[in-house]
Amino acid sequence: MGKATSRRRFVGSALSATALAALPASSMADAKMQKRGNEMTTLTPYLLFDGKCQQAMEFYKSCFGGELAATKVKDSPAKDFMPASQHERIVNARLRNGKLEISASDWLRPAQTAIRGNTVCLYLSGGTLEELKTLCKGLSDGAEVTDPLKEQFFGTYGALNDKFGVRWMFQTDKQSYPHHGEPNDIGAKAMKYILLMSGTKAGVDTYRAWSQEDIGAHMAVLGRMSKELTESGEFVATQGLAGPNEAKVVRGEKNGMPVTDGIFPESKEFLLGYWIVDVANPERAYAIAARISAAPGPGGTPTNVPIEVRRFAFFEQSKSE
Repeated sequence: MGKATSRRRFVGSALSATALAALPASSMADAKMQKRGNEMTTLTPYLLFDGKCQQAMEFYKSCFGGELAATKVKDSPAKDFMPASQHERIVNARLRNGKLEISASDWLRPAQTAIRGNTVCLYLSGGTLEELKTLCKGLSDGAEVTDPLKEQFFGTYGALNDKFGVRWMFQTDKQSYPHHGEPNDIGAKAMKYILLMSGTKAGVDTYRAWSQEDIGAHMAVLGRMSKELTESGEFVATQGLAGPNEAKVVRGEKNGMPVTDGIFPESKEFLLGYWIVDVANPERAYAIAARISAAPGPGGTPTNVPIEVRRFAFFEQSKSE
């Protein structure tokens, strides 16, 4: 050799070679460059786990289906280069189902520390909303759901950190509701409802006078309910609104200029916030609205605030269209 090779670099090179040798034949074929240039080049997510590769890949198989192949260090040429403590670890695993492919292994560098980054994630996009909901629900088992699946201006989006610390993003430009009367993924007719909470300025002032303990207990109940609705696939969106003192009624003059009115009687009711849910029937929407209304106030007494329940309107297209 022209230059001396350090033991660390030699071992690293040997590990790379043995890992490649351990790949299935199909992987070797995929890795070959064709004469047509880079048309055969693919980009595949490769995940590294600290001893939980087999468990993680079996979990992903339960979510995505497909064929899973996994090889332990002891069953590969890598065993001759690695200590016995590493032999039960996975040197290479591959899950394939159609266009979806995930490769992985356990962390096999005992002298180095694995650092889990938060700037890289696996991105699931396209397909139908029902497919995306199913995948999101499966991966949500034991996960930290940072962004519940819901409509955004660019489509339906969600994100979570699964129970193995891997971050997933979900996105589709498909509408998050089926056509009126179309079955949803549980076989019932999907219906989307908006649950409207209204109140007066005096009521808002009363709420602001609650103790921090009462406000915390109230918000905790609503937070748990939102989490349950997310896990059941019924949650779409929720949003509180700024106080009535910021409300304006706007009308347009003939020249298009706005005319605003912001002085209202104390008794006027304002929209305070809303929930949007996607449920199987009206009774389910009423039940959710009742839980919102019964959220505790001071001393744990239910607030019994009225919740208006309205179904989204859908219009059938004519058969000639």
